[in-house]
Amino acid sequence: MGITRLASKNARNSGNCQWCWCMSAENGPKPDAARERRLIRIQAISGLVFLSFLAIHLVNTMLAAAGEGAYDGFQRATRLVYQFPLIELGVLGALGVHVVVGVLRIAHRRKHEKAAHVPRRLLLHRLSGYFLLLVIFGHIIATRGPSVVRGVHPEFIGLNFSLTSVPYFFFPYYVLLALSGLYHGVNGAMVALTALRVRVPEPLRRGPIFIATLSVGALLLVIGVLSIGGVIFPVTSDPEHPFARLITELGASLGVVL
Repeated sequence: MGITRLASKNARNSGNCQWCWCMSAENGPKPDAARERRLIRIQAISGLVFLSFLAIHLVNTMLAAAGEGAYDGFQRATRLVYQFPLIELGVLGALGVHVVVGVLRIAHRRKHEKAAHVPRRLLLHRLSGYFLLLVIFGHIIATRGPSVVRGVHPEFIGLNFSLTSVPYFFFPYYVLLALSGLYHGVNGAMVALTALRVRVPEPLRRGPIFIATLSVGALLLVIGVLSIGGVIFPVTSDPEHPFARLITELGASLGVVL
């Protein structure tokens, strides 16, 4: 199948051509179609694997609106699964593969594609992906590192300490992180399933259900972050919480006062 026909077919299946180069003879050289399809499948599978981990964390953030007990209880129960060594290595491996393939496709696109109008939905997918690419590994180190090295988990009070210590940085950061994860995950799932030739109903893929899912999810995530920061309801901060003490020690060693 020629690349132009492939792009046209994919565009009809996914609502916009998010997982193909969308290149024709008029706007750049044709990439190897077989290689591109292979990268698409690898990216789709690795993205869906990592989405299982991402979904747990998004739900955990939403549950913060129900209080510290709900947030910590859900996290303690689920991390018995996602921090099981083989599962954790598999999830991190899937993330690594997804990032590498994504970077390869970005580089190829920038090298071969001419500037063209990008549909809004695809643009948001790319922008959210760029932001996640910029922060995701630092975020994993900051939140998982303390538990590996010191056996300390941030949990609700630990995150509250971060949010209230440097609010002008951490509130926008966590909101943007959550919303980027939600959009990139939900939209990416629709694209990945389509790429793997799984039939997704139109309303779920890009209709009212898709929009409602994103809207409700975004609202719950913002409420969750604000709840952790003590904006929705009072939160008793604990500077003696193990994670808070660790952050304070690290800040002191770096000459930063929290």
